[in-house]
Amino acid sequence: MVMENLDIEYTDIDYFEIVVTKTYSNARIDLLLSNVIEGVSRSRLKKLIDSEYICLNGRRTEPSHITKIGEIIQIRLPEPEFVNLKPQKIPFDQVYEDDNLLVMNKRANLVMHPGNGNYENTILNGLLFKYPESRKLPRAGIVHRLDKDTTGLVVVAKNRLAFDSLSSQILKRNIRRNYLALVWGNVLTKIEIEGKIERDRVNRLRFIISKTDKGKFAHTTVIPIGTGHLQNQKVTLVKCILNTGRTHQIRVHMEGVGYPIVGDVLYKRGSPRHLREKVMPRQALHAFSLAFFDPIKKYPMTFQVLPPDDLKKQIKEAGICLHQLLQ
Repeated sequence: MVMENLDIEYTDIDYFEIVVTKTYSNARIDLLLSNVIEGVSRSRLKKLIDSEYICLNGRRTEPSHITKIGEIIQIRLPEPEFVNLKPQKIPFDQVYEDDNLLVMNKRANLVMHPGNGNYENTILNGLLFKYPESRKLPRAGIVHRLDKDTTGLVVVAKNRLAFDSLSSQILKRNIRRNYLALVWGNVLTKIEIEGKIERDRVNRLRFIISKTDKGKFAHTTVIPIGTGHLQNQKVTLVKCILNTGRTHQIRVHMEGVGYPIVGDVLYKRGSPRHLREKVMPRQALHAFSLAFFDPIKKYPMTFQVLPPDDLKKQIKEAGICLHQLLQ
């Protein structure tokens, strides 16, 4: 898979290639990659380069190599070690399943995969329990992620052919992911939010819309569905089309344009202070629609699910009609 620039989609594939463009030339390869690959430290990148998991034009390179226009960086991230990960019976709200893939409706307060010292009670642990053969797949078949308290549709591959196909579709932006968000404020018209986002230097848990050229390009389309009031404050139910898939993208974008998501305690700037954690204990964000091509037979597949009860309740209390949700 070849990317035409260094605008890498945040996905879980274990191999990809990068063609160096003018913008990203004349930089140390380890420093460059640490800025564009999410979740991989510079020290780990050096080890990957030394171990030839990262090559340049098909050959061994050095962490100090200065990139040139037209060079191709090949990156293969080693598959995670599942030896110490415990299979656990985790209940899934299963929407669809066949021999190649599983589509689930993820609930709130459920982490996708182990990390940050948390190695239990994740979707990945559940996949290892239900599908022991998933140990042979990168991340047990998980090809995209939802935040812990974001609900909605997730597709998981059950074999390598499906994993490679779905990962490729994400990279090529052929998987359509649409979300519903209840946001503070009155969104009057369609909004196209485009630009780079980068990690917040003050709070490293957050991302922000970049005011410089740093960060990764992100694009969200926001379409208002209905307006109402919660606790005498205006709110809008919006459809968010995820044109790229950056970490916290929708949450970052909605805060950045002045319409923070109801209940979001991390991206809360612009929300009513006295209501930040009282209306809803989590971000009112739900992945309601997912469309992709069958990884083997190549025909289109589309899935939709209504929001969970806690979000439905807030939408109704705001006076917004539920029948508008899936139109």
